[in-house]
Amino acid sequence: MSETLLSPSGIKLYGRATLDILVADIKALFDGATEAADYAAKAAAKPNATPQDVIKAVKAYCANQKPGTDKLRAAEDTLVVIKELVNRQTRGPSHAPLTAAELADVALSRSSLYQYGALGKNLFLLSQLTADQARLARIYGFSYEGHYYDLPKPALFLVHTLGKPVALNELQRTSMETAGVAAREWEFSGPYANYIFDLRRWDYDKGDFSIRLDIETGPFEQILLAMCLRGGASMLSGSDLRSGSDLRSGSDLRSGSDLRISGSDLRRR
Repeated sequence: MSETLLSPSGIKLYGRATLDILVADIKALFDGATEAADYAAKAAAKPNATPQDVIKAVKAYCANQKPGTDKLRAAEDTLVVIKELVNRQTRGPSHAPLTAAELADVALSRSSLYQYGALGKNLFLLSQLTADQARLARIYGFSYEGHYYDLPKPALFLVHTLGKPVALNELQRTSMETAGVAAREWEFSGPYANYIFDLRRWDYDKGDFSIRLDIETGPFEQILLAMCLRGGASMLSGSDLRSGSDLRSGSDLRSGSDLRISGSDLRRR
């Protein structure tokens, strides 16, 4: 592929799409909660309606939804809240019984939870989050301005689509388009079986918006108590991307220092 004026601003992310964490369809969540609320409101509007009638109406809506969808999940969440409020009536005399109309109002308010409100006009991050095929991927490294860098430790990033395979030719080499570098001394991870390319890439401009999630694992004593109570090893220290080897620090992508010559723990390859 030929170079363009935007090529120097491009970033290639390398990693694997996550299978157990997915970005929800915000519109489907809103639709599911709103439609469940409509069912609740219609049931509450009938003469002599009871809270149990409202619950049955929302259950009927849930039963008609396709299993495993975000629409069903939002409706089921609404149903759980309504049931909890109905059960509140039996927890003591201080709790006044809820009417069917009140439960319908509660269901309607649930739908607002799936709307993002913002005062700004650009909504860059919201657009990325609600774009088609938005998902999370575990990123191990990236290439930028003709050089490849390993992350100090992998992190989850918001990406789009399943990514393009980091395909190798018959010589087990990658192209400039795939690797983003003119020459290299390392090897990308190849196909693991039957030429299925496990490693994927995502191409972005450095000005694009995304979300990064850093995951800490270990005993609570280390990842919670040491950080909050004893002032010990913090999740903000050591090997964390947010620390001295931070992408936001002196070797920051946004700063004047060059990733290729800085002391950052990006470990250029």
